Amino acid sequence: MASKPSAVGPKALVLSALTIGLGVFLARPINRVTTVLGFFRTPSSTVVSDADFITIDDTIVCEDVHLHSGLLYTACEDSYAPRFSWFPGLGVLHDPLTASKSRGSIHVIDPKTFKSKRLEFEGFEGPFITHGIDVIADPKDKDGVYIFAVNHVPNPEYLQHVVDGKKDEFGGNKAASQVEIFHHRVGSSSVKYIRSISHPLIQTPNDIVALSPTSFYITNDHHYREGLMRQVEDMYYGAKWSNTIYVEITDTTSKESTSGFNASVALTGLHNNNGLGHGRTPNEIAIGSAASGDIHISTVKPDHSIQVLETIPFDAAVDNPFYYADPFASGGSDSSGYVSAGLSKACELANNIGIDTATEPVMVWLAQRKNGKWEKKLLFEDDGKRLRSAATAVLIGIDPKLEGVEIISISTALMASGGIATLTFFDVPELQSQPASRSLPSIRWLFSRGSHVFPSASLLSTIGFIYSASSSNFPGTGRLYAVSTNTVKANTFLTAAALAFSIAPFTQLMIPTNFTLIKENNKLGGTRSEKASEYDASTGRSAWESVKGTDEGFEFADLSGPQEQTERESTVEEDEKVRELLERFRWLNFVRAVLIGAGGVVGLYAATS
Repeated sequence: MASKPSAVGPKALVLSALTIGLGVFLARPINRVTTVLGFFRTPSSTVVSDADFITIDDTIVCEDVHLHSGLLYTACEDSYAPRFSWFPGLGVLHDPLTASKSRGSIHVIDPKTFKSKRLEFEGFEGPFITHGIDVIADPKDKDGVYIFAVNHVPNPEYLQHVVDGKKDEFGGNKAASQVEIFHHRVGSSSVKYIRSISHPLIQTPNDIVALSPTSFYITNDHHYREGLMRQVEDMYYGAKWSNTIYVEITDTTSKESTSGFNASVALTGLHNNNGLGHGRTPNEIAIGSAASGDIHISTVKPDHSIQVLETIPFDAAVDNPFYYADPFASGGSDSSGYVSAGLSKACELANNIGIDTATEPVMVWLAQRKNGKWEKKLLFEDDGKRLRSAATAVLIGIDPKLEGVEIISISTALMASGGIATLTFFDVPELQSQPASRSLPSIRWLFSRGSHVFPSASLLSTIGFIYSASSSNFPGTGRLYAVSTNTVKANTFLTAAALAFSIAPFTQLMIPTNFTLIKENNKLGGTRSEKASEYDASTGRSAWESVKGTDEGFEFADLSGPQEQTERESTVEEDEKVRELLERFRWLNFVRAVLIGAGGVVGLYAATS
């Protein structure tokens, strides 16, 4: 007996429709979450030579980096241990005792030598748990900058509960994060403490953008400080509970962190407000939503509120944005754009906290505005084995003219050295095997050509090395002759310049030998060149008269080769005398080759160091 087909009831149809609709509704956001947080991403590494991958000493756990005055500024934790036990930025709040003893640091890095200088604090006491910073110019001091830095100090009440063994009884905010303001004079070795800012609106501070020495914006990256809801806040893009705060200081001398300023909410409605960066104009601010993989391009309104104008989505978590304005842009070549670094597998971050051997793969992106759209390019990535974690990236342009100057200076010095050495090891020995009547016209012709070529090469290399030294120096540190304040790279280029130029004074030591050879050539009826032999030159003229071109025609219009032989045959005694003179010239000339060659080698070392 055949069965009857079963009919689908109305409830089943409705349930199926709801299931399909929910799947369609959730598919896109779920795909976005898994992409940005890197659930299914396989980490990769950009191929970089060892010489081009430089680890800067004394820069451990540096969250934020800013380029200002030609220098890089950063705040560092200096050790992984405090980060694993206390860092509100990751919801780690279990050890305020370690935090109370933590003393982070502020560094200035020379991007040309990649050397870091730790700045000494003036007037600042207490713990310093670093996070975001900003650096702006002092409008009253051309060599001064203000540094704003987030400091995640523990709440004193929570700390006391821990000391008293009553940690579990504390129910308030465990962190009392605040903003520290410092002043620094470029080139000095210290930062002067100005004041602190703390306010109930500053709850989970992450990064800062300063508009002036007395006003700044600061992001709160989460609503929840720790626990399950904080993780939900990261994963659920609808959790737009973080905000950005505007602070205007009315009293820069106040010793109280809670007074002398006004604070207000400048922006709400974004998911995971995180890094902040200055934009293309003074009123443009970039806001990074790390867990969303977005950078929001925003503008400052007259009432100090912030309006988001557009959003740049990335396929990975992105943190502190940095706008690179290409100073060498020309024609169709312009690398300007927003640079941002972040984690390629942010989904693993929570599990890696406290694990010394963990790896956190990173990506660095560049977003450029082209034809009305934002084009994104992956600049660099690492699987976490060379670089564990990255929250910020700064792009620094290299002057193509400077590269050209260095190449020309180095190659000119080395080629000149090779040319001079060729005389010593090949040409002169060949001439010594010939009678003076044949060797003298040839050496005289070489003198006439070399006296213009090699001094010009020396001068060109010297000027190029000095220019490179000037371009490699610290900004605002004075003139190059103040060697003690120069960068190592600048002084190395100056050494190269001195070596390249040194063949000029050394040549003065060679003149007696050279002039004797020229005079011997004149005595035998020799001239500067084959064309010069057509003139009626006196055999009694001096070497100086020959150098000036007396009775030999205009030298610079003379492109002929050497005279084949002098008018008179040389004697055995004259041959021996000339061989001795050539031997002396040979080794003096070798010293010249070594000097300018050393200049080229030192210049090459400076350029690649």
